[in-house]
Amino acid sequence: MTTNTKLRAALLGSGAILALAAGPAFADETQDLKAQIDQLQTRLDQLEKQTTVADAKTEAAPADAVVGGDFPGSFKLPGSDTSLAIHGYTKVDFQYDFNARIGDSFVQSSIPGNHNALSNTGPQVRVQARQSRINFETRTPSDYGQVGTYIEGDFYGTSPGGAGGNNTSNFRIRHAYGTVGNFLAGQTWSVFTDVIDGAETLDFFGPVGTIVARQAQVRYTVPVGKWQFIGGLENPAGQVGQVEDDVFTPGAPVSVGQGAPRTGANNVVDRAPDITAAVHYTDTWGHLQAAGVIRYFATDNGGASNNSLGATTSETADAIGGGALVGGTYNVGTVIGGAFAKDQVGFQGFVGNGINRYVDTSERQGDAINFITVGPTGAVTETIHTQTQYGGNIWLLHYWTDKLRSNFAFGIDEQDWLGLQVPVTTAGTQLTQVTSIHANLIWSPVKSVNLGVEYLFGSATHRNLASGAGIPGGSYGEASRMQVSAQYLF
Repeated sequence: MTTNTKLRAALLGSGAILALAAGPAFADETQDLKAQIDQLQTRLDQLEKQTTVADAKTEAAPADAVVGGDFPGSFKLPGSDTSLAIHGYTKVDFQYDFNARIGDSFVQSSIPGNHNALSNTGPQVRVQARQSRINFETRTPSDYGQVGTYIEGDFYGTSPGGAGGNNTSNFRIRHAYGTVGNFLAGQTWSVFTDVIDGAETLDFFGPVGTIVARQAQVRYTVPVGKWQFIGGLENPAGQVGQVEDDVFTPGAPVSVGQGAPRTGANNVVDRAPDITAAVHYTDTWGHLQAAGVIRYFATDNGGASNNSLGATTSETADAIGGGALVGGTYNVGTVIGGAFAKDQVGFQGFVGNGINRYVDTSERQGDAINFITVGPTGAVTETIHTQTQYGGNIWLLHYWTDKLRSNFAFGIDEQDWLGLQVPVTTAGTQLTQVTSIHANLIWSPVKSVNLGVEYLFGSATHRNLASGAGIPGGSYGEASRMQVSAQYLF
């Protein structure tokens, strides 16, 4: 017997008992009560049918409908336990260079010295949207913890100006990794990188003095309360310059592509991964991080006679490098309220030998130099000197209103070419110091829109390697830019 039938029987039974107890005088009232019970039964039957239909639709929904996922902004892939989120943004940058044109990002290493004709080329304008990006994130429960994947790309793959003209920008992969529980494998930010404590800038690179690198790796994270302990093994790709017969050859960027042999210059070989580690502490007042890296550099010509000094013996060399960084962000509002309630201050600092590949792309000049000499008997001696490098930046975030904010950042980076004592006969310059200043105003009329203007200033000090240990023969250059940006997030 259904619930509705039981309810009707109970009501009728109650009505009959009342009628017998009351006698004929209440017969009419009994008939009225019966009519009301019949109307109630009809309504209950209708509700039961509607409930049955709704239950049927609910049972059928997971097989052919999209429903909400297990984390914010995600949805379940039909017929699976996997939640998927798609995010990204479009961003257009209007750039006005007061001096020489130095790239779609403010690349300090491209600032020409004051003896260079490019420093007098005058104002230039560029409009581009290469920073626009898209990412896909999935999460799936498993017996070994949550399985996640993340893929992100933007359009900084190649410099514009090729066959497609200035509007051609190739898509590139920024992140591509998977996680199971606390284990990660794939390409993402290096463990020896502090992106949490970085300044918000409209410029793609941001202030100098920043350790920032994305590369393939495996890592494991151990969370303990407010702490995180991370260890990783990462792609090495050392950049080693060479001085042979007083001729200097820079250590150019290196890569392995499409299964091809290592394409690095100067007989560089990669024989061990970079070893990285970091510790993070997060609290209501902010964030602190310390990280380190150990690197192994090696060169080997395979026994070939490829030097200008006449030696035919095998040439090999190796060296150990490494570095450390610290960074932090402090939430000013935890102490000062009112107009400073949402403000933050932050910093990063690093020091090391042979860590240039991890420094912001705008400052990369090489990790080390291999000196090759041949003795009177023809014996070859090779010695790799890792370069000392140190730098950092400080920044301030201030909210004028809930929708209007500003960021101010200063950065500096020093590379110790002078300490290597490299008098060479080939003319050329390398950076010894770069600085940068960023100041912006960003308006967010709605959560998914950022409209801003930013002033950028940078300086670069070059050393002429042909001049020996002193500064004479080097040069100093400055550049400034005004940038207006519009970013739309989804």
